[in-house]
Amino acid sequence: MKPGPKPVSWDEYVERSTCYEALTGCLLWIGPRNGKGYGEVRLRAARSDSGTAPLAHRTLWEKSHGPIPHGMMIRHHCDNPSCVNISHLAIGTNDDNVADMWARNRASHGERHATKLTAAAVVSIRSDARPLRLIAADHGVCIPMVSMIKNRKCWRHVP
Repeated sequence: MKPGPKPVSWDEYVERSTCYEALTGCLLWIGPRNGKGYGEVRLRAARSDSGTAPLAHRTLWEKSHGPIPHGMMIRHHCDNPSCVNISHLAIGTNDDNVADMWARNRASHGERHATKLTAAAVVSIRSDARPLRLIAADHGVCIPMVSMIKNRKCWRHVP
């Protein structure tokens, strides 16, 4: 029977799974990543109770600072999900993370989001007094979208 791969130490695993990017100072996780670009620690000993791979930035934070308190998350100051540089990470709440996203203009909204509409079309929709179904048909969107635009439930940033 052929022996399996030789186990590696945690430090060796991290060294093999990261690459320093001098321009940004990010320590990029080049090992396995999930669909959102976050590094995953895929060591048997690291598996969570649910069987999922823990996220690399969270794991490195915990190795450096201890357990992450319930309700808290690890945020990236560099906005790079594959970065595991401890100096680019900070602990905070979901509200802190959302505030960071808006402050850095990283939120998907308006024309930056995959959409059929432009800001000019939204202004036109809001000023159009015709029935919603006719407005929706003209702009190629559904009736509920027209209603949400008129009621400022979406596209709030457009005057």
